[in-house]
Amino acid sequence: MSVLRFRHAGALVTLALASTLSLVANAGSAYHPTPDEAGAVYHPQHASLRTRADVATELGKAQTHPAWNSVSRGAPWPAARQGEPKTRAQVVAELNAAMKHPAWNSVSRGAPWPAAR
Repeated sequence: MSVLRFRHAGALVTLALASTLSLVANAGSAYHPTPDEAGAVYHPQHASLRTRADVATELGKAQTHPAWNSVSRGAPWPAARQGEPKTRAQVVAELNAAMKHPAWNSVSRGAPWPAAR
């Protein structure tokens, strides 16, 4: 009796897995099934002109980037450096100038900078 239950459970799992995999396969194409007599609808925005090899090449290139380890976990890509980095004295001078602004008290608590006139 218990063997029969395992067979039914196995058949249900197989059926669920097969139906799920077929839906996943359809989601990757530009054609999606519809419940009406048309059978399928074409979404041109889902079509891709890149081949699988192009995507694999691009992924391989991205994985060699030093920031890939953190980026693959959700961190943003680091911004490209522009010009020479500022010295500590320059940063402190900018902070002191910003702190003298009349809106600094509210801005330091999260309010946006007032619009320039």
